[in-house]
Amino acid sequence: MPSYDGFFDASAREGGSIPPAGAKYNDMKVSDIVLAYCKRWGLNVIKGKLHDNTLSPLLPYIIMDCAYSEFTREIKPLKLRHKENKMRNDWLASYRKFNGKLFSALNQEQTDFVIDLMDEYEGKINYDVMLMKVALMNLLKGLEFTDQKIMASLLVCNIIAQVAQDAWGKGNCNIYGKKDENHELKQMRVLSRKLTDTIVLLPEHLDLNEDEAVNSAVNKYIGTTIKYLYSYDRQ
Repeated sequence: MPSYDGFFDASAREGGSIPPAGAKYNDMKVSDIVLAYCKRWGLNVIKGKLHDNTLSPLLPYIIMDCAYSEFTREIKPLKLRHKENKMRNDWLASYRKFNGKLFSALNQEQTDFVIDLMDEYEGKINYDVMLMKVALMNLLKGLEFTDQKIMASLLVCNIIAQVAQDAWGKGNCNIYGKKDENHELKQMRVLSRKLTDTIVLLPEHLDLNEDEAVNSAVNKYIGTTIKYLYSYDRQ
């Protein structure tokens, strides 16, 4: 698996003009969500770092909603052996624990606000996720078509979780003054990788690091994510 760690340090950070998903919530700001989250988990914000539309603390949760959609659409319906079924259930349990940390801190209106943000982001990156899957499936042409889809979905979930982990570390460092690793994100990466190794035997020659189409598709996805983040942070 190639490493996409550090993508927030990319030099090209072009802001887009995306209307805020929360615009219909007249008096609510992104910072209101972040502060509710901080209060619930005892986090202290560095003075001057949190503005009305600072999205970075919420970005890992927004990103992983896309991985969850992909996993439930392609992996959850599969009939698997006991070992693989347990890993799948463990992935879903890790996601629920991860996601619950945010939503347990919010009231209903704040929850609706975040769900709108997630839907908005998924609408922006659906095409990029499709490009990643197609590039990965082309790399797996030696497998049956169904197996290509399964493996590509698991690899996409792994890549998205890796990007979310980097967003977690960078957001925590910028807003709270600490950089750490999220255990549930790490667990989801481990489990998705284990599933790719057990459901279908991947070709020995597979090297995602060297495939130009895969890296191009992933970079496009990362670029769209950065634009989405900065469309809020620059408002």
